[in-house]
Amino acid sequence: MKVSIFVIFIVGVFGDCDKSKCRSIPIHYDELGCKPVINSGDCCPKSFDCSNLESRSDDKCYYNGKTYDPDSSIDDDSLKASCIGAAHCTDGGNFIHAHRDCAEFFGPPLPSDCIRQYSRDQCCSIGNVCGNKAKELKTCEFEGKTYKIGERMYSDKNSCYTCYCTSDFDNKLSFDKNPNCVKVNCQLEILDYNKIKNKCVPVYHKDSCCPSNWRCPSTDDAVVAGNNKDTSGPKCKFGKLEFNIDDSLALGDNKCQKCTCSIPPFLSCSFVDC
Repeated sequence: MKVSIFVIFIVGVFGDCDKSKCRSIPIHYDELGCKPVINSGDCCPKSFDCSNLESRSDDKCYYNGKTYDPDSSIDDDSLKASCIGAAHCTDGGNFIHAHRDCAEFFGPPLPSDCIRQYSRDQCCSIGNVCGNKAKELKTCEFEGKTYKIGERMYSDKNSCYTCYCTSDFDNKLSFDKNPNCVKVNCQLEILDYNKIKNKCVPVYHKDSCCPSNWRCPSTDDAVVAGNNKDTSGPKCKFGKLEFNIDDSLALGDNKCQKCTCSIPPFLSCSFVDC
């Protein structure tokens, strides 16, 4: 009996770890199918296993854990919410794609007494509610603002999620546990797969979920040693270089970017004030 009580206690401690206290994880690890590496007793990943990328064939396409042969396409249901209209795998192992243009992007402004209606599984508006019907719509409270049912809600705290005002929206739930919030898909495997194949790393703006640029290896790259004296842990790789935790990439005259090894195996690159 004493053993059973002890085991239950241990499971409770680690099963309830607060992942909100973990370092922010760049979205490319999730979209590329990398697996978090969490040491025994820890709550947060110290690195990721991206070995799945090494086994990918140059003449096939990859998206959301599936493999596509040349001349095949991603089924429409998988892309319906993404604003990508179609994606077709080419012989070179890349997708050619079309962008979905929504009618609301081109039509006249919506009358002031109308509310656009959105669904979590659709890119474009599914309709409008106007006049007295719009006034009668129930509301949601989200980050200090009031929304009507059917409206999209964008967070100022976490740009990686879009939420939708519904009759059962609960603003007390965290983003990842809220059924009315959807994680943003940057579509890196469709839009930027050439960069991924060339071992480039994404560059992010502060507070932006999706990368806005990429940095690719060059012969001028060099490692700038950090203050971490422990060289036994996981390492970042960039081109032919290896980086220990806290090492950074020498960027020469480029003062507007910073690349450090913080969550291997990718360097973490961001734009900085310059």
